[in-house]
Amino acid sequence: MKKENIELLGICLAQLGLEGRKDVADRLLRYAEFTLAWNLKVNVVGTQDEGEFIVKHLADSLAAWTHFAPGKSIADVGSGGGLPGIPLAIALPSPVTLVESKEKKASFLSAAVKELGLSHVKVECRNANEVKGAFDYITTRAFSEMEHTLKITNRMAKAETAWMFYKGRLALIQEELKALPEWKNEVLPLSVPLLDGERHLVRVTRKLG
Repeated sequence: MKKENIELLGICLAQLGLEGRKDVADRLLRYAEFTLAWNLKVNVVGTQDEGEFIVKHLADSLAAWTHFAPGKSIADVGSGGGLPGIPLAIALPSPVTLVESKEKKASFLSAAVKELGLSHVKVECRNANEVKGAFDYITTRAFSEMEHTLKITNRMAKAETAWMFYKGRLALIQEELKALPEWKNEVLPLSVPLLDGERHLVRVTRKLG
């Protein structure tokens, strides 16, 4: 990776509260290099530019890392290139399951997990509605509308599960939330280093009691 992009990653991590975490920086660099090399053979992310991958994918995925309690289980649904699941697994000591239905992308994910030595991460090459579990968090990024995701991930959840949706513009979020009157929600603004445009994390939970 080019020197300026290594420095770019350092700037992003400092702004995200991950400064001094050399283990995190080193693994993220390896992940970026591995992903972009694999991307030449199989399209797993929508860019081949190192700087763009760092800001729009790595930093964006990590902008919400403090909203996930360490050690709690995470399912990343429609993981694709491992975003946000792999960056979260690098930053947090949490068991992470990457759910991806497309075989080529799931093969990439398995290879990336092995390459990075992420023993607390596993890959499920299945549709989300085929996965059973009791995850603390179910997260998605650039996957589907919230209402649809809640329906197809029902068997992965327990009563206290929190769905963590990475989303963009607030106006579009508010429109989606109109379909979820029976659910609790919290819309949290995200600050992504060096990225223009609105980014939010939408936390959705069941109304209990």
